[in-house]
Amino acid sequence: MRVMKVGRTTNVAYGYISHIKPDWAFKGNPALTKEFVVTGLKGALFSDEGDSGAFVLNEFGLLFGIIIGVGN
Repeated sequence: MRVMKVGRTTNVAYGYISHIKPDWAFKGNPALTKEFVVTGLKGALFSDEGDSGAFVLNEFGLLFGIIIGVGN
């Protein structure tokens, strides 16, 4: 699935869902979530530090998620 977001650091970025981390828990928080890993198109970053809080929209313009962290 293709997605896009507008972030403070990386501005407008497009990517695709490359895989899902089911039943993921943040350290110190017992609540389980599903984390979607987004890969930027054409080797570009999808998000970087400072983009946290940016809404992620799917290809239909509907809210799909929110940026909560940047991983390597």
